[in-house]
Amino acid sequence: MVDLSAEVTDLNKKGFGSSELTTSEPCFTPAADIYEGEGELVIVVDLPGVGLDGVELDLEHNILSIVGKVTPDVERGRFLSREFRPGDFFRAFAITKEIDRNGVAASLVDGVLKIVLPKIEKAVPRKIPVSCVQAAAGMRKVDADGT
Repeated sequence: MVDLSAEVTDLNKKGFGSSELTTSEPCFTPAADIYEGEGELVIVVDLPGVGLDGVELDLEHNILSIVGKVTPDVERGRFLSREFRPGDFFRAFAITKEIDRNGVAASLVDGVLKIVLPKIEKAVPRKIPVSCVQAAAGMRKVDADGT
């Protein structure tokens, strides 16, 4: 059985990307969950306040990077408390050869980015059924020599 639990490595935990963005605004690392489905790995990233124009995904040299910006929301008025701050964000993951790079897809719904990383066919574990063929009644057994 193929174990893909380590097929996506969070590079931020290894110190990768700490100086990827050079800006005067704060840079943060958004929270992410990774889970394994039947034929895919899925990364879910929390990006509150981010629209489609505020996030970019790149897959290059086995690195999936998520880069973007949370812009200030000036429509709301004066903040009494503020935990979601504007600024740049960055997150990177190492993707191994067990992932079909051409099939990677992403969607952003209500501030949640979902990235689907399909496994290549050989990496998808499968069960092989074993069938039993019984001789039909009235049929005679034929030996290898045809008798």
